[in-house]
Amino acid sequence: FLFSEKQAATLDELGDAVFLCNGDRIPQILTPTEAAHKTEPAGHDAMTTEWRVVPYDGLDGLLRLAADWHRLTAAMPDRGFHHLYETHVAYVQRMARAHGPMVFLALHDGGRVRAICPLEPQRHTILGRRQRAWGLAAGLGDVPRDVICPADDEARRELLPRVVGLLQGARDYRGWLVFERILETSVVWQCLHTLNPATFCTDVVGATAYISSDKPFKTVIAGLARNFRQNLRTQRNRLAAH
Repeated sequence: FLFSEKQAATLDELGDAVFLCNGDRIPQILTPTEAAHKTEPAGHDAMTTEWRVVPYDGLDGLLRLAADWHRLTAAMPDRGFHHLYETHVAYVQRMARAHGPMVFLALHDGGRVRAICPLEPQRHTILGRRQRAWGLAAGLGDVPRDVICPADDEARRELLPRVVGLLQGARDYRGWLVFERILETSVVWQCLHTLNPATFCTDVVGATAYISSDKPFKTVIAGLARNFRQNLRTQRNRLAAH
């Protein structure tokens, strides 16, 4: 019962995207050591790329990904602090999770890492039952979450199917894949929209409005309803008083 086709679980959190699938491709699973010694094949191109998802467990695994992580985020002009390597190191070191250590799934193309999906074990009520799941770092609170991938159409198309394949095929990593608090401008949102609808079913179970902070306050509230404007002024005054 790992993944369900054409069904959606109801979760309480607004802004959560639930990713359910019955993908039929299970990739070969390499250890980090095997991946590091695997060379890029001759004639390497989009048609011959040997895509693999490699799990790097816990802090040790994260430290081994440092150079690749920095290279990927350097190529992400819209990166936020929730993308940064240092943020994840601090999170792993200071915020122990109740359900086990994080795993960092690196998408290899046979020669180098093209994307990273940081996941932690969680528990969610899905289809009426508490079940094991994997999700992006939840301990960051209301901070948006995301995967690590620059503007790379190939990698974004391959990332989630390969991640799901590993979650289906590897006993130590089995579970549902649940994405919470992701933005429409995030990489993972774009990855979700590249999935083949004949194989994967995605369902958005809520939405959250946000207000841009890069515009003057008067400009932001000008087009809002009267009651909403008054509420925002009240909250702004309270914040200023502190």
